[in-house]
Amino acid sequence: MFDGSDKDTSKTGLTKKNTTHADAIEAVKYLEANYKDSSYFIVNHPSRQQKYTVADFRDFINAGPDVTVGLEGMPGHQKELFRGGYSSSTTEKARTYGGADYMIAKVGGLWDSLLGEGRHFWTFVNSDFHSSADTADFYPGEYAKSYTFAASRAAKDIVAGMKTGNSFAVHGDLINMLDFRINNRPMGSAVVIPRKRDLRVEIRFKSPAKNYNGDAVAVDHIDLISGDITGTVAPTDTANYGKDTNSSTKILKRFTKADKEWKTDSGTGITTIVYAVSDMTKNQYFRLRGTNLAIPATDTDKITTLGDPVIDNPLTDTTGTNTKAKAWANLWFYSNPVFVTAK
Repeated sequence: MFDGSDKDTSKTGLTKKNTTHADAIEAVKYLEANYKDSSYFIVNHPSRQQKYTVADFRDFINAGPDVTVGLEGMPGHQKELFRGGYSSSTTEKARTYGGADYMIAKVGGLWDSLLGEGRHFWTFVNSDFHSSADTADFYPGEYAKSYTFAASRAAKDIVAGMKTGNSFAVHGDLINMLDFRINNRPMGSAVVIPRKRDLRVEIRFKSPAKNYNGDAVAVDHIDLISGDITGTVAPTDTANYGKDTNSSTKILKRFTKADKEWKTDSGTGITTIVYAVSDMTKNQYFRLRGTNLAIPATDTDKITTLGDPVIDNPLTDTTGTNTKAKAWANLWFYSNPVFVTAK
């Protein structure tokens, strides 16, 4: 009924609702009403054709809070000539940055605007496999992985795990384990503390000795990103319902192996970082990103001196110059957030 590519009209009395935003809202409502516990709704390659606004995302969440899980913040098609297949627009928002969609790669951007409302809206990664040609796609799991903590491998438990937000997304096996907690509460959690108390941030991660490509991999640094939570924006708030930025979002702390907090166990290979956020007086969320790239003295074609990922295919690149070798050399991971209320 709601699939825009499904042309089947054989079912008597079936009215297609598959062309407009209103139809998409009806689809979300249908899932919420009929398959709340066994279905999920994720927006695929969200910035590729500039079809979605933040108001659309707010509409989706409002229509189906139990099924609207999140977005494909790290899209597939990572070895296409235009990384992620992001080639259809003339705006820099429609290109990938270190393989990630602009919506999550931009600190203080669209994803942060939703997290700043306290919305449980998570990021995932997808291979989007169509073909294994050198200028097409990596096989499922070869390059892109979403890790989700679940009670079991049963489908219903995996779906339930996805909805908790206790998951992270990674390219190129940069890490194969991440446990990010605040006051011992995992990703996706809501933590409540008394005002002016300290927070305990704990990050445990591990990288494999080699990734699927046979390369030795290591995390160069991890950014702890924070932003203020100011409350849900109502559809009637026309001044803010379409606002897709969060000016409070910032890199609160950057961790490298030179920091005292960075401690690696030589036996297990697990690195543990413990950090205190002092004197919490505001409601905030915290999320992580990490990369294999070192912070350069001058901007490079992969990372800036501020540590931000660089556009993979500049707008001047009209034929596409991405390669699978470039993809393997430019690796990132993103965690889902933890929300903290100080009262």
